[in-house]
Amino acid sequence: MVKPFNKTSVCILVIFGIFLNQSDVILGVNISIADLFFILILFLLLLQNRIKFHKQAILFFLLLTALLFYTSLYHVPKQLLYYPSPSSVMTNYIKLLTVFMYFVVGCSLSMGENEIIIRWYSHAAAVIGASGFLLAFFNAELFSHTFFYGGLRLKGLMNDPNYFSIIQNTAIAYFSRKRSMKKIFSAGIIVILVLSIMASGSKTGLIILISYTIIRIFESLITVKFTLKAVIVHILLLIPVIMSVLFIADILPDVLEIMSDKLPALRRIQLLFTDFDKAVSDMGSNRDLTWEAALGLIKRSPVLGIGIGTYSGLAKKLYNTSLVAHNTYLQLFSEWGTILAALLFIFLFLVITKVSFNKENYQDLTVVLKDMLLIFMIGSLAVSLNNARMFWLFLGMLVTDVHNQKVLV
Repeated sequence: MVKPFNKTSVCILVIFGIFLNQSDVILGVNISIADLFFILILFLLLLQNRIKFHKQAILFFLLLTALLFYTSLYHVPKQLLYYPSPSSVMTNYIKLLTVFMYFVVGCSLSMGENEIIIRWYSHAAAVIGASGFLLAFFNAELFSHTFFYGGLRLKGLMNDPNYFSIIQNTAIAYFSRKRSMKKIFSAGIIVILVLSIMASGSKTGLIILISYTIIRIFESLITVKFTLKAVIVHILLLIPVIMSVLFIADILPDVLEIMSDKLPALRRIQLLFTDFDKAVSDMGSNRDLTWEAALGLIKRSPVLGIGIGTYSGLAKKLYNTSLVAHNTYLQLFSEWGTILAALLFIFLFLVITKVSFNKENYQDLTVVLKDMLLIFMIGSLAVSLNNARMFWLFLGMLVTDVHNQKVLV
C-alpha cells in the first residue's frame, strides 16, 4: 500500500506541476524552478523508501554510460581527430543523469500523485497561454520580455517558442481526454491553447496540432462498430468534413495574412501553406542544414555514435554549424549510436502502441500520458527534446501505470 503524501507534500507536487511550464538557460544549462521541487519530491520518496528502479532501465543506463564515455573520450579523438573537453563531456552527462532521475521519479510516484502533477501542469499551461495570447493580441508591453521571444513570438515562461508550443499541445491532450470534465469547459480551454500555439508562431507546434487531430479522428473511426447504418452515417458526416477542410485550407493563407496584422508571429506559420521549403530552411529554422549535419555524423560513426559533449564541436568542424540537430531521433542516433537509440525508440513505440490499442482498459490518466508522449514524439521530428524533463517524467509515469494495470495485448 502506497503511503500518500501529506498536505505539505501535495503542495510541492502542485508547484512542481505548475513550474514544469517554466525554464530558462543559465550558463548554457536549461534550468527550471521545477527542478528545486523535483529535488524535494525525490527526497520525500527516498524517506518513504518508494524509489523504484526497473532492472532493465538501470542496465540500459549503465550500458549507455559506459558507451558514451568510451566513445567521447577514446573513439572520437582516435577516429575523428576531435578532442572534447572533459568538462563538456561531464556537463552533458550530468544532463543525461538528471533526465534519467526524472524518469526514475516518474516510475516511483503513485497514480494519484501523477494526477495532481498532470492536472496542475495542464491548467497552468492554459492560464499561461490565455495570458500570453491576450498580451500578444492587444500588443501590451507588460511582461513582453518574459512572455515573448524577439518581442513577437509567444513563449510563455519557457526559453523557446517551439518548446512552449509542444507543452500547449500536451495540455490539449489532457483537456480533450478527461471525461470527468464538462465538454463546454474543456472545449473553451482547448480553443485558448490553440490560440496560444498560433501566437507562438511555431510551425512545429501547428504541425503537431494538425497531426494529433488527424490521429484522434483516425482513432475514433477505427473504434466504431461498422454496421451498415454506422457506415452510412459516417460517410454522410465525412463529406461535409472533407469539404470544410478543403475550404479552410484554401482560405487559411488569406485569414493568416489578415490576422498577422494583430499577431505578427503568424507570418512564420503562413509559410507552411505558401512555401513549405522556405518554412523549413528560412526564418531562423535552418533545419535542412542541421539535419544534413546530423546525418553526416551518423554515417561517420553509425554503431558507437559520437558520444556526449562532442556534437557541436564536431558539427562545427565538419559541417560548419554548431547547432544541435533540431530532431531528437537524429540527435540520439548520432550521439548514442544506432543500436541503443533504436532500442529506446522501439520501447517507446511498443508502450504507446499497447495503450493505444487497449485504451478502453486503462484509466484516463494513462491514456493522457500516452498522448502527451506521442505529442513529444511528433515534436521530436523538428526539435531536440532528448533533455526535456517532462518527456522522461511522463515516460516513467506511463511505464509504471501500464505495468500496474497489467493489460494484456
